[in-house]
Amino acid sequence: MRITKDPNKPDVFETNMMTANIGCNRCPNCGETRDHFKCLANGESGGISGGIYRSWTEGFFRMKSMRADCYKCYTCGTEWESEPYQWC
Repeated sequence: MRITKDPNKPDVFETNMMTANIGCNRCPNCGETRDHFKCLANGESGGISGGIYRSWTEGFFRMKSMRADCYKCYTCGTEWESEPYQWC
């Protein structure tokens, strides 16, 4: 028998993702927080959107899938990415 996932241990890929996204929940330009999405008085929306990512493959003999999460602040228009991390 082989255990494929232990519920008491965090998944390696989830740990990589959490480490790479440290600090990405705040806009580096205006300081807006990700969990704060609002409609402004003039009808425009503000806050940070996430969930979009960019992926690529690195290596020649030993291939690894890499990923970086992309964010955009709708309050000031700044865009940024997380640090690259290995995914699956």
